[in-house]
Amino acid sequence: MNFRHALRAFLLVALVVACAFPSRANVTRIEIKSRTDVVNGKSWGTVGPYERLIGTAYFAVDPKNPHNATIANIDKAPRDAQGLVEFSSDIYVLAPKNQRNGNGVALFEVSNRGGRALFGFFANAGATGARVTAASNDEAEFGDGSLLSRGYTLVWVGWQFSLTRNGALIGIDLPIATDNGKPIAGRVVAPFTVNNTGPTLALDPDTARYPPVDLNSPDAVLNVIQNVYDTPRVIARDQWQFARLVNGQVTPDATSLYMKDGFQAGSTYELSYTA
Repeated sequence: MNFRHALRAFLLVALVVACAFPSRANVTRIEIKSRTDVVNGKSWGTVGPYERLIGTAYFAVDPKNPHNATIANIDKAPRDAQGLVEFSSDIYVLAPKNQRNGNGVALFEVSNRGGRALFGFFANAGATGARVTAASNDEAEFGDGSLLSRGYTLVWVGWQFSLTRNGALIGIDLPIATDNGKPIAGRVVAPFTVNNTGPTLALDPDTARYPPVDLNSPDAVLNVIQNVYDTPRVIARDQWQFARLVNGQVTPDATSLYMKDGFQAGSTYELSYTA
């Protein structure tokens, strides 16, 4: 099975990473969910056709390893029968169908924001192919095609949990930490700069994953600065709320902010609240 070679390359990279960093994550298994020809079986130089493999990589980490102590709330994560914390990531592989024609080298990327940047960095694709859907056969994804025509195996693994899993982005599924079975409450601080003036603003996906304990809590704080060295100005609590406009009506919403006077383009705001 040709995929064994690509899998071996991925596991070799994972082993190298694990040896380089004491805080290791063991790959426990990989499941491939789909295998498709790239660009309808197009031949890339003397390498020949490529195939796209999409699946899930499963990991386990030891919460008692002192090097893992910096992982937030890992002591409160659920554990398996061996006392390990399990999680899984999307895995996306492009490999020569005939591995004998490959060059024996795997390029590995931990995907930032769920995209695939290898072709942008090494094949002049720019941002064109970074978010092409898995089912796409658009050659623009591969830039000048040099990575494929030279026989590289390409491997991507997701690490970001707050992505929209729409078939284009590569993400991660993490366990939910609890405090003896109860949700953990803590302070969230989220700075953001507004691009467009308007009354409502959708929170960044990372922030939106941490809903407020109380939408109307008086301890929530929103401040603003116009210039980087300005002293932050606190916006009165009765001037803003966790809400959005729906048919002209202000509707409570944990993932959006509404401000009576509107957000100003170019200004930087900082939101602080208990989530």
